Parts: sequence; C-alpha cells; structure tokens
Amino acid sequence: MFKRAAKTLYDAVINPPADEELKESWKKSGVSLPVLWLVGKTGAGKSSVIQKLTGYDEVEVGNGFRPCTQTAAVFDYPQQQAILRFLDTKGLGEVGYDPAEDLKLLGKQSHALIVLARVSDNEQSQITQALRAIRKSARHIKPESVLIVHSCLHQVPNDSDRQRAIQSNQQSFEQAWGKPLDYCEIDFTDPADGLAPHDRGIDELRAALADKLPSVQLWLHQQRHDDAESKNFERLQPQVLWYAGTAGLSDAIPLAGLVTVPATQGKMLHSLAQQYDLQWDRRSITEFIGVLGTGFAISYLGSLGGRQLAKLVPALGQTVGSATAATVSFVSTYAIGRAACVYLYKRSVGESIDKADIQAKYKAALKEGGEARKAVLKNGPLKNKLAKNDSKKDAATESNSVVENPNE
Repeated sequence: MFKRAAKTLYDAVINPPADEELKESWKKSGVSLPVLWLVGKTGAGKSSVIQKLTGYDEVEVGNGFRPCTQTAAVFDYPQQQAILRFLDTKGLGEVGYDPAEDLKLLGKQSHALIVLARVSDNEQSQITQALRAIRKSARHIKPESVLIVHSCLHQVPNDSDRQRAIQSNQQSFEQAWGKPLDYCEIDFTDPADGLAPHDRGIDELRAALADKLPSVQLWLHQQRHDDAESKNFERLQPQVLWYAGTAGLSDAIPLAGLVTVPATQGKMLHSLAQQYDLQWDRRSITEFIGVLGTGFAISYLGSLGGRQLAKLVPALGQTVGSATAATVSFVSTYAIGRAACVYLYKRSVGESIDKADIQAKYKAALKEGGEARKAVLKNGPLKNKLAKNDSKKDAATESNSVVENPNE
C-alpha cells in the first residue's frame, strides 16, 4: 500500500493535471468567488481602492472590468486564477442613473460591502438611501460585512474640521443601516502631487477587509518584506491561494473524476517553478522533500491511504485543532507552496539552500493558513444561498449573476 501511495504521489507531482481540470473542479463544486461590492458617488475613489489593493495601474484595472449588467461591471483578481471579485456600479448621483435595480439585484449577490464617501462632501443622501435599500433587499449582508471608507482626507486639511465631517457622515450612514458600522480613513493621492504619504490608510483598509472577507485575508494581510524573496512571494501568493482552495475543495466534495490533493499540489509546484524559469523534475522533488525533512515525506505518504492529512506535521493539530480533511488540505497546500517559493527562489539566484530557513517558513505558513481557514469556517461558506434561490425564481436575474464559479 505504501508503494502504491508513493507512486500515486510521484505521478501526481511529476505529471500533474492541466489547470483546466482544476478549474473544472471549482465549477462542479458550486462554490463562488467572494464578491466585494464598492458603492459610492463619482469621485469617491472606488477605482483607486482596487488599484491599491491589487497593485494594478489605472489602465490594467480599466481593461480588466467586464460588464455584468448595463450599469455594473466586475473585476476578477487575479485575472487567470481569481480569488476575489470586485463589483463596481455607476457612481451614485450620476445624471440619468437610477440605482434601484442594481441595488436590488447586486446586493443579493455580494458578500461584503465597501461604501466610499469623500470627507469634503457633506451631501450624502444618495448613499444613505442606497444603504437603506441594500439593508432591505440583501438581508444576508450583516453590519459586520459593511465597511465605511472615508476618502480624500487631504481635501479637508484642518484636523478638527475633518474629524467633524467624518463623524457627521458616519452617523448618517449608521442611522440609515440601523446599526453601528466599522469604518476607516484613506487618502490615496498621486505621488506627483507631493502629498505624502500617497497611500495613507492602506494598511488599515487591508486589515478591515480581512475581517470582512476571511477567505482572502492571507492575501490582504500586509506583510513586512525583509528581503527580495518575500517581495517576490507577494506576487505569487494569489496563485498559491488558488491552488490551496482547489485542494480543499477536492478533499471535501465527492465528484466524478475529482482532482486529488497531491495532483493539485503537483500542478502548483510545476506552475511555481515556471515562474522562476526552472523545471520541476525528479531532482527538484527529491531535493525539496529532503529540505522539508524525512518525517514530512513519511507522514505525507502515510496520510494518502486514510485521508488523514492531519498527520502531515505533528504540530498541525495544535494550529487548526480537530480540522476537517478540507481544512488540512488547504493549510498544507498553502504551506507547501510557501516553502516551495523559498526553495525555488534560492535555486533561481544561485544561493545555497538553507533547510532551517525553509522549514521555518513552512511552519509559519501552516500557522498562518490555519488561522485564516478557521476564520473562513467560522464565518460560513461563501455560497450565497439567497442569490441562488432568487435566480431560480427569476431567469433574468440568473443571466446577470455576478456570483459565478471562478475561472469560467
């Protein structure tokens, strides 16, 4: 049995499935991308928020949007292996735009709501009306899933005046919703304007969104990049998260022809190696497993027979408790991906492989992934049952749904 398991793992890692097969498992699972809906008046900074969160420039964000209704568009990030969907509607108060239909339809298909309001704008009646409408039509969006973002702070330079404006608008929004709402303050400006810092409040925004959308908190978490490898991992992290999510699905949902966890992990390792212009071959897997330690290989192979991936690392149970197979698959895949990025980076630049450093990164990723996964489970699955039921009643609504299976 051990030999068969070893051969299964070897075949999966050396000859993994194509990405299209992995995407098919997402489609069959019925799990939707988390949808982050941005609401605000024109000029409040919705596009700027997307640019800052994704690192894309104005042109990339503009070209990445695709329409889902006549007055709304979605932006998937990243484009090829999406982990998050931004939903943007026309600016409230635009001439000729009646937001009623959008508010009714799109609210039911969103998981979290960002409301942007310029500090210098004391006429926010369109937003308060929108909040009342969303609260009535999208009852699944709880107060803890709403974030008020007070933007363009530099437009009110006096601190006292600015705080009064923020508190006044915040009070109006909370009265409209009927409950206290979390908020943060941002000021994203062009560096050429000389208004330092030009990304004021970005850390607070990321932290707030991580609470609203636990499924993407690993990506939103602001890391301190102490070296070039850490900076490089920020670029590859969404890809690792996508494979981790796929591995979790494949170990939780019984599907015909389901992609196995080792096959998903194998494809991830191949894809990461390509990012570093390296080949993932027999030498690579042998050396990588050796770096992680003999105990890792034995525990991993032994777990395949009984689907008890919690035995992967003895300390894992302390991180995620009595986790489900899906949770452990997500966490272990994320940790393997993190360790692989360090290993591949060292090889690509010709540096010596430091086993202790890679093992430390692996263990840290286990803890980080476990905490994020627990938050996801605590907040419930990302299926939007209200939107799903509503689509059965209304064919037009179904055709305009923004909550699709990822990577279609």
